[in-house]
Amino acid sequence: MNQQNLMMFPNEEIDPAVMATLTGAPQADSGKKPKPARNEERLHIWQDRLNLNAAAFAGTEKQIREYEALYAGTDRVEPMTDRGRARIAPHVRNVVAENIESTIDSTIPQPKVTCSKKANRGKARRIENMLRNLLDRLPMETMNDAMERWVPVNGGGYWMVEWDNDKNGIAVTNLHSLEVVPQDGVYTQVEDSDYIIIKRPQTKSYIKKKYGVSVADEEESEPDVKGTRADAESTAKDMVTQYIAYYRNDDGGIGMFSWVNDIILADYENYQGRIIDGEEQKYEEIFFPINTAGGEVIMPPARIPYFSPNMFPVILEKSVSVYGKLLGESDAARIRSAQNAINRVETKIIRKLIRSGSKITKPATLASLRIDEYDGDTITVHNLDEIQQIKVLELEGNIQQDLQFLAQLYEEARQQLGITDSFQGRRDSTAQSGIAKQFAAAQSAGRLESRREMKRAAFAQLFEIMFKFMLAYSDDPVSVVSNDVQGQIEYDTFDRYDFLIRQPDGSYEWDIDDYTFSCDNGIPLAQNRSALWQETFNFYQAGLFTLDANNPSQIESILMAWSSLDNNMYPGAADNVDWVRGKLEEALALQQQRQQAEQAAQQQAAQAQEAAAQAQNQQAQNAAAAEARGAEIKQQETALAADRDRAKLQLEAKKQDQDYALKSAELKLKAVGGNSPLVR
Repeated sequence: MNQQNLMMFPNEEIDPAVMATLTGAPQADSGKKPKPARNEERLHIWQDRLNLNAAAFAGTEKQIREYEALYAGTDRVEPMTDRGRARIAPHVRNVVAENIESTIDSTIPQPKVTCSKKANRGKARRIENMLRNLLDRLPMETMNDAMERWVPVNGGGYWMVEWDNDKNGIAVTNLHSLEVVPQDGVYTQVEDSDYIIIKRPQTKSYIKKKYGVSVADEEESEPDVKGTRADAESTAKDMVTQYIAYYRNDDGGIGMFSWVNDIILADYENYQGRIIDGEEQKYEEIFFPINTAGGEVIMPPARIPYFSPNMFPVILEKSVSVYGKLLGESDAARIRSAQNAINRVETKIIRKLIRSGSKITKPATLASLRIDEYDGDTITVHNLDEIQQIKVLELEGNIQQDLQFLAQLYEEARQQLGITDSFQGRRDSTAQSGIAKQFAAAQSAGRLESRREMKRAAFAQLFEIMFKFMLAYSDDPVSVVSNDVQGQIEYDTFDRYDFLIRQPDGSYEWDIDDYTFSCDNGIPLAQNRSALWQETFNFYQAGLFTLDANNPSQIESILMAWSSLDNNMYPGAADNVDWVRGKLEEALALQQQRQQAEQAAQQQAAQAQEAAAQAQNQQAQNAAAAEARGAEIKQQETALAADRDRAKLQLEAKKQDQDYALKSAELKLKAVGGNSPLVR
């Protein structure tokens, strides 16, 4: 459980045993030392296995010591025939060391984690950054320097991964091939073994501190494990030889049995399981909510299974593979005969040169003649014949053929290992131009690519087991630092709980099968900073860093260029691909926004035009309606005027009729002779 989640109850006292169960702390964290099992029968079983496999490995061990002597520059000259005898060379040209040193690769392979699920891409990147941070904290440069010599000389070397409870982190060490006794008959890889036994020279105080067992009265059983030097075989007073056997148990896990002489130090049936208070725990009980770094929440109550790596913590880095051998082929073994012949020819040349020079002849009767250099020395002779017999002979040793043969032997040794003058940085007359020299060096490197591939394969296994150890034993989240494509520092957190998935029934399982571990092949070029700077400048001049936000097609072309470089493992290309892809998405979004704005403007213009047309039509309709109304009104006015005129005419006609009727009435009255009543 994350320690930050326990802060939810700062005032409550929690029982230490419950706290150990909640946090899942390893046993050593509680301050208790693992108690050694007193199983003498198991001790005898493992001692018998050690003796049996050590006897089978004795021939290989003898060869390894001979290879180490060749690399150190042994002066022993082996006989050319069965009847000959070994000699001591007065001078040795160590072509074994010279050729091996020219192939040293100081590059530390960097992790590359891939996943098949898009949702796990962020977690894969987080694993890569976590592993890079671990490599920075560990003394990988020092260990790699040793492995770069052990592997080609002996045919292989080993890496061992352990969990350091004192430092609460991963510890990585390298093992010489003489410190490992492999299971007899296994020649593929360590994971195919049933067990493997480690021999480590340790101090007595270290054994007492780590295992709580005193070995003060014990002595080194194998003092020669300390090295191949002559003084390494002497017994050190404060040292003992610790044997550690890792084995595959019946459940598929890894067990461990360790002893010194006849004293048992540790016996764990499931060494990589969680041991709390002397008992193995299968599940972690969750009583408080856990907020993971990835934003997930694990709600109580929950039972989370403790993760177990189930991998041997010993990883073999071999040289060129050989059928039927666990270790690879030694470079020293390949050119051993050439080294012996060179020693013999060098001895012959020295003998010729020593025997050559000025020789003086004198008569036997002239005993007083001095042959060392003295100016003005007086020589007394008896007669002229003695003077004539005094002569100086110049003897010259002809070593031309010897030198030609030496050059031939040296060239054969280099060709055996695939090394050219260009690869060693020497003058190569066959390569006239700089490009030709680079090509020749690349061709040579191609012949050595097998060794580099084996190194990357070993580091891929190393990265996988380091990741699994973090899942198994890193209870607290780990801060991870990385750099983005613009060089800005990014801070992230690696939390093992992020790799849990909840099943439909409510249980939890570890989701680790989706991640594949390998090495970033672009790192060797990244180590050559001057070449990388020049390439980066060339890319800048080519426009690969100049993006036109208004031209997505140009950004797509640049994205294709960086994607091609990424496929060819160019360092940093993957980050640039992400950067260009992000810029392309921004450009496409900007283009879409502009298109939407243009479409909106066009729609607004069309709407405005349509509104104007409608207004114009309406205006025309209104004008026509007004005109029609005016005509109608005019017609109405004309009709009204006609009606008025008609009414006026009717009134006038009516008045005339009335006047006519009145006059008619008056005339009628006058005619009858009376006065009209209408006349006043």
